Amino acid sequence: MSETVYINGRFLTHRMAGIPRFGYEMCMALHRLNFPFTVVVPGDAVLSQDLPFDIVFHGKFRSHLWEQLDLPRFLRSHAYPLLISFSGLGPVCYRNHISTIHDVAFMRHPEWFSSSYNLIYKSLTPVLARQAKKILTVSNFSKREIEDCLHIGGDKIAVIYNALSSSIHCSETLSHKDEDDSIAGERYMLAVSSHDPRKNFLRIIQAFKLLRRSDLKLYIIGDMPKVFRRENLNADIDSNIRILGHVEDKVLSRYYRHADLFVYPSLYEGFGIPPLEAMAHECPVLLSDIPSLREIYGDSAVYCDPYDINSIAVGMERLLSDVALRENLLKQGREVQTRYSWEASAAKLVSVLNEY
Repeated sequence: MSETVYINGRFLTHRMAGIPRFGYEMCMALHRLNFPFTVVVPGDAVLSQDLPFDIVFHGKFRSHLWEQLDLPRFLRSHAYPLLISFSGLGPVCYRNHISTIHDVAFMRHPEWFSSSYNLIYKSLTPVLARQAKKILTVSNFSKREIEDCLHIGGDKIAVIYNALSSSIHCSETLSHKDEDDSIAGERYMLAVSSHDPRKNFLRIIQAFKLLRRSDLKLYIIGDMPKVFRRENLNADIDSNIRILGHVEDKVLSRYYRHADLFVYPSLYEGFGIPPLEAMAHECPVLLSDIPSLREIYGDSAVYCDPYDINSIAVGMERLLSDVALRENLLKQGREVQTRYSWEASAAKLVSVLNEY
C-alpha cells in the first residue's frame, strides 16, 4: 500500500500486559519487517522505554477523550491516513480505520465489569464495528462472537493471533545468580492473570484447598484493574496461598520456571496468553474446557470444567501425580509454541493492509 499508516498509541500509556502488550508486540514485529508506520500518542504521554519506531506526541486530552477528539483531529490534519488501533476501541467517527476487538466479554458477561466500562464499551463498540474498514481479532472463536453479538459479516474480520511476549519468551531471562532460592526450593502451583471475575480465582482457591496438600502452595500473580468488579478472595486464603499482585517480567519468568503446574480455568477468553508463557517455561498446564482455549492449545493441556471445583481439583491432582502425562504435555506445549509468532501475525496484518 502507498499511503502512510498511523497507529493509535494510547496502549503505550498503560502498563505492558494483556491488550497493551498485543499493541506493543505488533508494533515491534512490524518494525522488524521494515513496514513503515508512525505511532501517535497523547501529548503528555510518558513512555517507559525507548522505542525504535516513529512516535508523534499530540493533543491535550488523555484516555478516551484523547482517542475520540485529539487523535481524529490530528489524522484529519494529515490528509485522512489509514489508522490502526490495537486496543479494544478507537475513534468511532474516523472511518479510515482498522480496529481490534479482542473479545466481547462485556456483552456476554456485563456483570464482570464496572458500570463505567460497560457504558463506554457497549455504547462505542457497535458503532466502531460498523464504521471500521476492517476488524482484527485474536481467534476464530472471537471472530464468531463478533459476528453473533455485533452482527458483522465474517469477511470484515481478520484473525491475528497473539504470541509469546518477547520479554518472557525463554527461561534464560534471569541468570542463575539472580535466582530467589526460597522460590526455587518450594513446591507450588501458579495462576497468572489480571484480577478479573472471568479468571475464576475463587474456584482455583477452593479447588486447591480440596487437595489438602500441606507440601504445596498456590501463588496468584496479576494486576487489579479498576475496570473489573472486585471479588473478595481474602476470606478463603490460608497460609499456603499467596496473592502477589503485579510482578516484573523477569520475576514472572522465575515463577513460571519453578512451578509444579500452571492453572488457568478461565470462564471466557479471546486467546489467553499466560498458558503459552507457562509452556515456554516447561510448566504443565490445566485449562478450562472452553472453545477458545481448545482452539489455541489443542492437546497440550489437561482440561477441566471451570464451574466445577471438583473437576478443577481432579485436574490439579492429575498433573501433580502423573509423570508420563506431564512429560507428554511438555512435548505438546513445545509444538504449540511454534504455531504462534509476532512476525507471522505482523505479516498477516501486512497482507490485510495490502488490500487497501
